[in-house]
Amino acid sequence: MAAAATTILVVLTLSIPLSGVFAATAGFNDVGPTHPNYTAIMDLQARGIIGGYPDGTFKPDQVVNRVEALKIILLGAKIAVAQNTGTGGFSDTEGSAWYAMYLLKAKDLGIVGGYPDGTFKPNQTVNLVENLKILINALKIDVSNIAVNGSPFADTPSDQWYAKYVAHAKLKMWIMADANNMVNPSQGMTRGKLAQLLYNAIQ
Repeated sequence: MAAAATTILVVLTLSIPLSGVFAATAGFNDVGPTHPNYTAIMDLQARGIIGGYPDGTFKPDQVVNRVEALKIILLGAKIAVAQNTGTGGFSDTEGSAWYAMYLLKAKDLGIVGGYPDGTFKPNQTVNLVENLKILINALKIDVSNIAVNGSPFADTPSDQWYAKYVAHAKLKMWIMADANNMVNPSQGMTRGKLAQLLYNAIQ
């Protein structure tokens, strides 16, 4: 009887629609099933990678800064981060800030670096190609041997520093071009778009 009960429980568990699981764990009042990033947002929320705000919203169109993106990506890459404080040697970061432990871990692993002037610019909106580089580094993907023959997209020249990252993302179908074969590499990443990119990468 116990074995039969266990079998029934397993069948019932596997029969629950994913939409039902999402509804039970999420419930963002500004992200409905028709939102283009709905599946990605619900999946990452269920995994504990992203969360919402006290008012029940997710704010999918709100842009993400460099340290916010860093935290989400490290969580998505399942990189363990211990409580830690410090500036990481950057002149514009706060050693006791909430993001310090994520920044220190990412710098230690070589996932991120700063700017030539010694800053990290934690509050600067992260753009698509910066986001791709952080994500690819966090997932330990080697793009050094990727040969970029021609521009991956109409607005991503092959001689740019980010060409290899974009080429990999295109190959893996993490990103899609618009009707003009453009991806707008300098676009500021929103919470919804970041969720979609990370979801595409870790599936």
